[in-house]
Amino acid sequence: MDDREAGDPRARFAAALTRLRRRLPDVSDETLARRASAVELPSGRRVAVNARRLGEWASGQSVPRRFEAVMALVQAVERAAGGASADQPTVAHWQRLWRAARDYRSSPDPDPGRQPQPQPQPQPQIVIGRPPSDAAALRRRDGLAESIDAGMRDASVRQILLTGAGGVGKSQLASAAFHRAKQRAEVLLWVPAGDRLSVLGSYARAWRALSGARIAGEVPAPGTDPGGDDETQADLFLAWLRSTATSWLVVLDDIDDPGEVAGLWPAGDAGRTVLTTRRRDATLLRPGVRVIAVGVFTADEAIAYLADRLLLDLGPAAGHHGPRRTGARIWRPLRQPSAIFHSPFPRRPPSSSTPA
Repeated sequence: MDDREAGDPRARFAAALTRLRRRLPDVSDETLARRASAVELPSGRRVAVNARRLGEWASGQSVPRRFEAVMALVQAVERAAGGASADQPTVAHWQRLWRAARDYRSSPDPDPGRQPQPQPQPQPQIVIGRPPSDAAALRRRDGLAESIDAGMRDASVRQILLTGAGGVGKSQLASAAFHRAKQRAEVLLWVPAGDRLSVLGSYARAWRALSGARIAGEVPAPGTDPGGDDETQADLFLAWLRSTATSWLVVLDDIDDPGEVAGLWPAGDAGRTVLTTRRRDATLLRPGVRVIAVGVFTADEAIAYLADRLLLDLGPAAGHHGPRRTGARIWRPLRQPSAIFHSPFPRRPPSSSTPA
């Protein structure tokens, strides 16, 4: 516990929420908020949990108005993580943390004549862009995720290139890495990189957000021209990446033509870039790039994926032997998610009278 946690109940509450949130690093705030909103509390009620609020609570910017929201979040995490951890606070402890944080926020100064001491303010995190939402029946691919994280930790790696055929899950892996990076990066940008205009527009949007924000003590100079068009603002953003000490992550998703991104590659000692593409052009294979090949599902992964989809789409109709066995019987050669929708198996099993 640092000094700020010791003296500020809001910081203690935020730290407890952060530890809870880290139990599901691959789950987006949007997904976690939906799961928490679906939790039925002992009273039989449900509470709405907003994804944006999750980040504010964990950073100490605000405190939930109602304790029911805290309990819904705790239960959603415990269910997804397979139960409470050994050091998980009890319900009573969560309530004490929450109440102390709420009361501290509204407590009057006992000595009106005393000059208030400035409280350390949490550094704002800037997150720009929308990664894809979790796919139905999403499969965890721990080996690939660990390879991405290892690249993030390696000081010699500046860019991580996820390459593979369409539909194998490159964007989902990049999205999970993007959400995990929220624990350490201060500026995160997700860029749809299908064409140059999209990249320029995303960079310009990032610069407009940065030009009015205080990031790790960096304050834009008064009167700084934010740039009048996307190209100018994109240049300013790239220059900021090269010079800043603020940690950042930029994801360029689905690069169709590397030539479209010429001159727009992010660079800087404080950050990392993740690229997803079907291509393996020489222009992508530069020093400091770690290539991670994303292949098709293994047989077990494919069967598990199909079983989960059958369970989601058909429920009990997936088969009396269980969805996994039914999935294996229907489509054992499944190799990738998109193959399900293009495969030739019939919508209904053939009748027993059909000739072999």
